[in-house]
Order: sequence, then C-alpha cells, then structure tokens
Amino acid sequence: MAPLRRKPKKIAVQEPLTIEVGDGAAIPRRKDVGMFTAWRVAFFGAIAMVLYLIFFTPDPYRKIIVFVPDGIWVTFKVTVGAIVLALVIGLFAGLGRLAGNKVINGIASLYVEVIRGIPLLVQLFYIYYALGRIVNIPAISSAIIAMAICYGA
Repeated sequence: MAPLRRKPKKIAVQEPLTIEVGDGAAIPRRKDVGMFTAWRVAFFGAIAMVLYLIFFTPDPYRKIIVFVPDGIWVTFKVTVGAIVLALVIGLFAGLGRLAGNKVINGIASLYVEVIRGIPLLVQLFYIYYALGRIVNIPAISSAIIAMAICYGA
C-alpha cells in the first residue's frame, strides 16, 4: 500500500501594516471619513456657537467680536517683527556656537541654554514689567523683543 501524501497547505502572507507617525496635528484626508467628519463638526459647531452667542446674548460677545480684527493685526505685526529679529539673533548665536574661539562659543552656548530654560511667558513679563521700569518700552516692542530673544535661542 502506498503512503498517503498530503498536499502542503498554502499559508496566506499578509503585507505588514504600516502606521504613519507624524509630528503634527492630524490633518484629514478624503479617505479618513471619521476624522474628516469630526473636523467638520468641530469647525461648523464653533461657528454656530459664536453666531448663537452674538445674536442671542449680544452684550459682551458682539463687543468682543468687534475687536478681533485689531487683535489679528497686532498678532501679525508682533509675529513678523519677532521672526525677523529672531533670525538675526539666531544667526549670531548659531555662528557663536560654531566658533573656534572658546570665549565666543561659551557666551553663545550660555545664552542658548539659559534662554531655552526660561519659559516665554516669564521672559515676556520680565521684559515688559522689569525692564519697562528702567527703560520705557512700548508693549508691542517688548513683545517683539521677548519673542525674538526666546526664539533666537
């Protein structure tokens, strides 16, 4: 009697599952139906809430909305000013850290490490309130200087 021969079973090979890891917020794509719907609900819900507050409780909210364009303009000025000044400060700090001279390298490294260790809010308060008592600095200028020093490091 001949031995029974079994056919070898074919094992289905699945492709490995890839997981995308990003460093930012999840920005929805068309194929991400659940995420896209959640973004729509949040966006239109926020707009509906603001409109509801403006029309049905106008006392504080309509006054607040009137000031939003002014706040956007101030934010734009501070942001552009801080970026330009931070680029200059960061260039000198970076070149100082690359310098072969130990003194310049030490000063630049000290600046970077100390400034990075202090939160931006503390720097804003220090420059506006403490330095403002010695030198009269306008509010926007002190914000630009504080953010430039922080982000230049």
